[in-house]
Amino acid sequence: MKARNLLWGAWLAAGPVLAGGYTHADICKAVVALEVGHEISRMRITHSGNTPEIVYIHKGSPQRSQYRCQFSGEEKVSWASYQDDKKSPGRWHEEGALSYVQKGTHLIVKSAKGREREFATRDFRQ
Repeated sequence: MKARNLLWGAWLAAGPVLAGGYTHADICKAVVALEVGHEISRMRITHSGNTPEIVYIHKGSPQRSQYRCQFSGEEKVSWASYQDDKKSPGRWHEEGALSYVQKGTHLIVKSAKGREREFATRDFRQ
């Protein structure tokens, strides 16, 4: 019983798990990696669920950048970064439709501008 409760608690913390084992937070990381060029390994989830938030820790610097994602419709996502004060969210980047497709254990993120990147489950494990 305890093990089942722990697993249930872990699922709630991570948010809904989609086919292929990816969460909305995983997809958010992939979108930011595609759009901004950040390394997924330097991103940490600060809030999960349907509007996940992540922080990127810059290499060799105490600077951190914060992002959030919003899921609308089937396999569509938009993202926003926080303003300099880290308290005010910036505008949603919705002009270039971003989509994601899961093929087996791989996640493919595409932008309407023709950019595409493929990720494997190992890319998201911290």
